[in-house]
Amino acid sequence: MNIHDWHREGLQPAFATVEQWINDQLGYLGAEDEAVYAVSLRDEGDRGGLAVRILIATDVGLFDYLWERPEDVTKRHLTGRHYRWADVRGFHMVASTRLGAETLMRTEPLWHLEIADPAVDIDMEEGEAGLDFWKECIKELDKV
Repeated sequence: MNIHDWHREGLQPAFATVEQWINDQLGYLGAEDEAVYAVSLRDEGDRGGLAVRILIATDVGLFDYLWERPEDVTKRHLTGRHYRWADVRGFHMVASTRLGAETLMRTEPLWHLEIADPAVDIDMEEGEAGLDFWKECIKELDKV
């Protein structure tokens, strides 16, 4: 699931405001987004304003973006860091399946992504998008 698909599917958190900013940065670097996963760090009602972490698997490496949208529009920014696939370390997906309290039937797995470098430790609430992201990253990591 690429950036455009994330928004078309209505997944949360939304970061369409800066989708073109991201595409511009990736374009300057000659990177093609293959899969994306975003997680909210702060809600819009937070004193510091909205903050979203956006991870993008590309053909040239992993991009780790931070989109911050404080109330003061002059302080809004998108900051990204690129990691070559050869520099990504400790990439793990953790799965947990439980029994439903009322039905005693197994639930869908809950997914959790852990990366040692860059430091990532997030619950993947958008399960299908999380698995797509993981599969694309693994495909790229296997090439290294």
